[in-house]
Parts: sequence; C-alpha cells; structure tokens
Amino acid sequence: MQRHCVYQRQIQKINVGIEITNKGLPAYWERGGMDNDGCGIAVVIGNHMGAAKRPLFVRSKGELACKEHALFVIKPGDIIVEAFVDHWRVVSVIIYRVDSIDRDNASAMLNVINEFTGNIWTETVPESLDAIITTAIEKSMTHHCRAPCYVAHE
Repeated sequence: MQRHCVYQRQIQKINVGIEITNKGLPAYWERGGMDNDGCGIAVVIGNHMGAAKRPLFVRSKGELACKEHALFVIKPGDIIVEAFVDHWRVVSVIIYRVDSIDRDNASAMLNVINEFTGNIWTETVPESLDAIITTAIEKSMTHHCRAPCYVAHE
C-alpha cells in the first residue's frame, strides 16, 4: 500500500453505538474476520497514538467466528481502524479518531482522519499507525477469526 497523499477528502464524522459497562465506562468491541465467501471486515481499537490497549473483557464462549472478541474502554482521542477485504484484496481501510462520547445515548462520534480506497491513502499515514492498520487488515483476512488480535500484554 502506498503511504502518500494523492487526493483531498472532506472531513467526515459518524455516530456509532457503544457499550456502557456496569461501572459506566464507554466501551467498543474489537470484532471481525473473513467469512466463507472471502469477504472480511475487522474493527480494531488503539490508544491516541494507535498503540494496543488492554481489553476490559475477552469473549471465550459462544459464537465467536467473525463476531465481537474483546471489549475496550474508549476515550476521546483513541484510534479505531476498520478494514474491508473482498477475496483477499483490500477494498478499504478507514482510520477514525474518537471525537466525543455520549454516555446517555450510548454513542460515540468518530472523525474520519484517513482512508485507503482505490489503492491510495487520502493523506500520508504516520508510522505510529502501521501496526494497528496491519492488524486490522490481517484480522479482516483471517478466516472465521475467533480471537482478539490487537491487545497489549502488560
């Protein structure tokens, strides 16, 4: 993948549903994997620099293939990367920054800070995000992924 800016983009924000833990903490799931048709999607969560975080909870029972695997506390500034693949080809990668959290409505506003579509990035990608991007792509290409992939082991 290229790491250089090729065209300008418009700033985009999206509102996503989140979990609120029993202790009132906002949280979001790492999830995804590739299905039998060769289509994959993955969502991974990192801190404000894109580094791996410690999960609050890791699922180990029930239906796990291509589902939710690890629950992470999120806060403004955290990085979320979403990767989409189709038959082993990366279709798109979207890098979000958590902009704000609304505990009352169990939602978070995410700001799109970079995108990879059509084999080009909208902006140069900082090296600090290489690991989280690579992990999101690998998870989206993992057939029936059943475990978290971007976890700090401190």
